[in-house]
Amino acid sequence: MLIEAFETERLVHRPLVPADLDDLARLFADAETMRYIGEGQPRTRAQTQEVLDFILDQYRQHGLGLFATIEKPSGRLVGRCGIIVWHIQGVLETEVAYLIARDCWGRGYATEAAAAFVARALAHPAWPTPYVVSFIRPENAASIRVAEKIGMTFWKERTLMGLPALAYRKDLPPRG
Repeated sequence: MLIEAFETERLVHRPLVPADLDDLARLFADAETMRYIGEGQPRTRAQTQEVLDFILDQYRQHGLGLFATIEKPSGRLVGRCGIIVWHIQGVLETEVAYLIARDCWGRGYATEAAAAFVARALAHPAWPTPYVVSFIRPENAASIRVAEKIGMTFWKERTLMGLPALAYRKDLPPRG
């Protein structure tokens, strides 16, 4: 099962829990942090609760999902990163997604976290799709760099939530 906590060099990744609502609400309330996420708007506490409920449901349905990203030295929740399983325009997608608090940008946390989740996908014997993808707004150069650093390449353009998105993809090795 992929919903177990694990560590990378500077971060702890653990499943989100209902008690994380306050930290997520603070993260999601920042307009700059949320500029390229979803519809590009900050979220209210009630909207954050809906997102948290969706994440917890992903754990139950798929055994994976988005995790709390915790900075080791401070113990502070600095983001949410992981895998989203969803149907987009009738196609099952497994997205490696990453969101890091604005005050932690430029430290390489998104790259560290995203690379760890891709590695988990590569090691999983029953991954739901033959690839992982990241959907990125075309103007989000930092997120494009993260995708490229973890071995993803541009695949195609998409429209998500009525907005343009670039799909970056990494194929998984054939299962045996």
